[in-house]
Amino acid sequence: MHSKTVSFVIDAALKVMRTSKLGFGVSWWNVLYTTVRTHVAFVSIASFHLVRYYFMLSLIFGLFYLSFAAFGFTILRLAALCDYCLKKPALSLPLFAWHYITIPSSTRHINSVFLQVA
Repeated sequence: MHSKTVSFVIDAALKVMRTSKLGFGVSWWNVLYTTVRTHVAFVSIASFHLVRYYFMLSLIFGLFYLSFAAFGFTILRLAALCDYCLKKPALSLPLFAWHYITIPSSTRHINSVFLQVA
């Protein structure tokens, strides 16, 4: 097993032991589900931050080192996919990702014509 999988299972097991010690009757599946949601939320927030502040920098460095460009597009895909799944717009994912890059986050709610919920 990978070390990330092992640490995820250990995290979930510790949460199960902690909740059972406190007397909460929480099942293993509920704890596993909340652990997965926590990790996905962290990845979503971290990728959004990286896209917002470091995407163009990673593309500029990507002209010289390909791994920076790959990193930039990977975090863009993660952030856009998370927002796409949450907002469920009437756009295709590539078009949504384009608007995700080009529309500043402070004006996304103003330009909601493009991001209307289906």
